[in-house]
Amino acid sequence: LSAVVLQASAGALEALQLYSCHNLPRTLLDARDNKGWAVLGAAAGSGSEPVGQVRVDRPTILVLGSEGFGLRTNVRRACGALVRINMAPATIARGSGDAAATPQSQKVTVVRGLVDSLNVSVATGILLHSLINSATEAGAAEAAREGAPEAAALGLRPLEG
Repeated sequence: LSAVVLQASAGALEALQLYSCHNLPRTLLDARDNKGWAVLGAAAGSGSEPVGQVRVDRPTILVLGSEGFGLRTNVRRACGALVRINMAPATIARGSGDAAATPQSQKVTVVRGLVDSLNVSVATGILLHSLINSATEAGAAEAAREGAPEAAALGLRPLEG
């Protein structure tokens, strides 16, 4: 990883162990099918469920794709489930407070739903927050913390800074 990535992480890379693998789809399938991990892919649209409805009760891998194209096909297929962030629908408030105002002079304010997508870092934060809350509620927080030793069993190698 580059110095730019380290700086952009605001120091988080110093606090977390990062891992790499040669073949992500194969590693995800092994984790899902042979090691008992849940593999969740972030994807908007059909086939995904709201992240707030997901119950985390075991070590979980969250996979996010690129901002422009999302998850690659083979990575998406390796996910056991797809999750999404429900976006607020647009809410439009009309009115100027003046009863005599014409429709052309009324002020239109978009109150909610300003965007229909998020950049990957914002989406990651929202998804992780929801999943960690679910794990805590399910009592799986301890199991998730113990997942790091299992990373070696998945064939993952620590990245060196």
